[in-house]
Amino acid sequence: MKLGGVALHASHGSIYDALYPTQRTRFEQLLRPVEDPYGVLHRDIEGRPDGLARLAAARASKQTRDIVFVASNAHGLPVAANLIANLESFGITDNFLLGFSEETCDLVKGRLACVWSTLLDSSASRLKAANVQPLWTLWMLRHMYIGRLARLGYNPMLLDADVILLANPFPLISQHLGDYQGTCLGPTPPIRPTLCIYSFLSIYPSIHLSIYLSI
Repeated sequence: MKLGGVALHASHGSIYDALYPTQRTRFEQLLRPVEDPYGVLHRDIEGRPDGLARLAAARASKQTRDIVFVASNAHGLPVAANLIANLESFGITDNFLLGFSEETCDLVKGRLACVWSTLLDSSASRLKAANVQPLWTLWMLRHMYIGRLARLGYNPMLLDADVILLANPFPLISQHLGDYQGTCLGPTPPIRPTLCIYSFLSIYPSIHLSIYLSI
């Protein structure tokens, strides 16, 4: 049998079976309860001046300072939860969810490491006048925070909620891209690389280590 001119052998079947389970599994069964010993979760990052620093210190890898985050509103929570379960299946527990609002985080309290941000609340009227939709504001925030995390000396990875990882990407990044500080993953070049790079360069010109990977 051939697909697109490529011969498929019987051995491919087991691979596809593993990638595409035939039964649905609720994400609550895959995610462990989230512990918050430092009191950094389920709160506004901007609620105190050192809010982001405290969050990163609590959630980033103590060995590598890697930290992965994803942003979502209430509508996207099932997809975001699936990604976080995906990350944790590879042992990547150094993560957090940037929620759209406190109400978004309420929906996953104790289950996901959720925080929200009021950073752009003071600009809400100007953003609305510029026809910036609420979800776009969340997208803006995530790019601002990847730059700020880098400025704090961490190695942030920003993922879209609908990304699926088939392996732990950090060994590959460490081996071949060890000089890079931040990673953005997205499906639509060449537009999003600009956003990723600007999150470093336009906010913090001294940071020049940024990389965009498309998968």
